[in-house]
Amino acid sequence: MGLKKIKLFLMVTVIALSPLLFNACAGSSTFNNGVKEVYYFRSLVHKVNKNVVTLSDGSVWRLNRFLITVNLAPVYVILPRTLEQGYMFINGMSYRILGTDSPDFIMPSFYHTGYYELIGSIDTAHGIVKLFDGSEWAVNPKDSTELKQWDVNSEVVISQAKNEMINLRQDSKIRVRLLPPQIEKND
Repeated sequence: MGLKKIKLFLMVTVIALSPLLFNACAGSSTFNNGVKEVYYFRSLVHKVNKNVVTLSDGSVWRLNRFLITVNLAPVYVILPRTLEQGYMFINGMSYRILGTDSPDFIMPSFYHTGYYELIGSIDTAHGIVKLFDGSEWAVNPKDSTELKQWDVNSEVVISQAKNEMINLRQDSKIRVRLLPPQIEKND
């Protein structure tokens, strides 16, 4: 019986991690190759009941595990434009959204569209963030102090206009611009 549980756990883990492993191995040099297009919005926690969260906009979300937080805690809701499940980021933690408990839920009018990806590396000396998809982003020098507080492997959302990057775990944003792909020289 214990062996079956271990096999099931390993299978679920491989399935859950396969998109991350694919993005990490893809190493594309053009933005948007392995990046997920998402809808996202920022809200505040209104009420929590175990794993059910009511936000200040009135929407109700069921999460994959219990949540302990305070009212008015900032939250980001990330919903892929595909049929995949979304994520909720609260207090630096990521929660899988299992569904909405709002029977007449309509995407809030204040949602944004953008791109979801992980930070691959950060060069604070030159103000460059490299994502797992291989794209490189120049950070506005006025945001260099904020960038120094960011960590590799953090989840970020890039705005549709590609001029803003939001660190979902730290609830902070910086102004960015996409750098052209580097052309590799063959010697």
